Amino acid sequence: MLTKKQFDLLHYLNNCKIAPTQRMMATAIELSLGSVNKLWKEMEEKEYIKKGLLSEKGKEALAPYKVGNAVIMAAGKGTRFVPLTYEIPKGLIRVKGEVLIERQIEQLHKAGIHNITVVVGYMQEHFFYLEDKYDVKIVVNTDYYRYNNTSTLMAVLGELGNTYICSSDNYFVDNVFTPYVYEAYYAAQYATGTTGEYCITTNSHGVITDVVIGGSNSWYMMGHVYFSKAFSEKFSDILKAEYQKEETKQLLWEDVYIKHIDKLSMVMKPYDSHKILEFDSLDELREFDFSYVDNVDSSIMTNICHALSCKARDITQIRILKKAAGYMAFRFICKQKRYVYVLPDWSQKGQSVWEKKAKFLTLAQSLGMYTQSVYFDKYKGWEILAVEKEYKPLNPQSEDEVKKVVATYRKLHHSGILSGYSLNIWEEIERNQKEMEEMQVKMPSDFNTMYNRIKEIWEDVSRLSSMQTVLCYNGANLEEILIDEEKQVSFTNWQFAGDAHPACDIGSFISHMPINTHSMVSCVHIIEEYMQSKVSEYMLIPFVQYAAIMSFYWYVWILRRKAEGALLEDKVYHYYKATRFYATSAQNLVIPILEEENTNDTP
Repeated sequence: MLTKKQFDLLHYLNNCKIAPTQRMMATAIELSLGSVNKLWKEMEEKEYIKKGLLSEKGKEALAPYKVGNAVIMAAGKGTRFVPLTYEIPKGLIRVKGEVLIERQIEQLHKAGIHNITVVVGYMQEHFFYLEDKYDVKIVVNTDYYRYNNTSTLMAVLGELGNTYICSSDNYFVDNVFTPYVYEAYYAAQYATGTTGEYCITTNSHGVITDVVIGGSNSWYMMGHVYFSKAFSEKFSDILKAEYQKEETKQLLWEDVYIKHIDKLSMVMKPYDSHKILEFDSLDELREFDFSYVDNVDSSIMTNICHALSCKARDITQIRILKKAAGYMAFRFICKQKRYVYVLPDWSQKGQSVWEKKAKFLTLAQSLGMYTQSVYFDKYKGWEILAVEKEYKPLNPQSEDEVKKVVATYRKLHHSGILSGYSLNIWEEIERNQKEMEEMQVKMPSDFNTMYNRIKEIWEDVSRLSSMQTVLCYNGANLEEILIDEEKQVSFTNWQFAGDAHPACDIGSFISHMPINTHSMVSCVHIIEEYMQSKVSEYMLIPFVQYAAIMSFYWYVWILRRKAEGALLEDKVYHYYKATRFYATSAQNLVIPILEEENTNDTP
């Protein structure tokens, strides 16, 4: 076991072809001339140095510190780097003419490290060429879309030893890799002022003792990591044990390390500012690589330029928006105006679907219910929205806002407009169920019971209601209902619209309300607001039935989207509970009527 000073000296000599002077060594390993002289004599006595160069025995002493391999994590989506990462993985973006991950691999090769594993997930097929080009090993993380990078390290746990852990999207200005490393470390840079990064505290020996998210005037984690063999063994045991917990799977591996920091010794390795770069946005990349000002290889950017008659340099401040149930979107500024770009929803893909949506957008605009749309491509399904006002999603706890939304539904239904597209909810439920059967999705044990219960309610709707078909919005969730500064309501996602029973809309709206508001009192309140009058139990029936049907409709739809990899965990329980509650409520309303009918039919 070498001391750190001994290691530094031998590591320096390993790269020397001719014997260096002690002054040269003092400068290189940052020791005084006297300290180097003393250290030199120690190494000569151990026969690690002969004739001013590293001996074979010295090489043997270095051997336990030799880097065995590298793991490059490339499974994530890089969602902050929109729109480029909608079309290509972040690690494959070119920076100053070089592909990020290729530059890293070549830097590792220059350090003598050729055993490289690339862990892929999102758009994985784009990385496969690296096998032939660089002789790397490809490992697929099949859990990348639902778990954090703990799942990436779990996929290569058996390969951890003396190992570099790298992120495919880091850009190292200088080569940070060396063939030998003394101990486990995390690279770090210094933040002057406030930062939201993982901030590091160390002891007098440079060992990391604490890490907190956010701080000021602090060193923070940035860039690559090195796991020594001893560190890898301890960390692997801890991660295997922790990974049994669902909450751990959602964490970064760094969070697991921080939790067990007292058992996992790792030093901080400081780097000068701007030596390690990570681009979180196109604006940041443009500051470093001016070629991206006007030449952005992105069909999405081309779409925007075409629709808004602008140049790529006019498109700035791109930021991803929270993913809703049916689409992904990002906001941007162009010529001092704010816009949102909405990507096509591939669960509702195809030109016929998009042509249908285009028709509904036109109808919505004619009714003043959707004024934000600047451009919708009926051939490819993308859309640009103008954000001239401040909009916020509906607050379901606000009685005033709920009333305004219900009034908007009433206006839509009383417009006298029909689209010509029939919306048969039960057919949609059956279609989604069939698709899941074809995908061999294992359904919840009580699914069939719920299915049969809702089917029975569906069969009762037409028999017990005489309300005429109207144009229905049938929105996917409350986040898509926006209210501006003047309290005007906009329905923003018309892809599920069609001609249907008016209770379809009201039932869907009720089903989206927070679980804690699911009660017959609140349900009746919304229905009476819609009808603009007090309602009898008989009049309530179709609305409550549709609340059950629509809750189940969205429950099934979400199960299908989850089977495709969509992250909708927070939605599943909501619609399950809503289905059960409104199904029971509907049946309780219907039973007395059925009993009365049976009595009247008795001779």
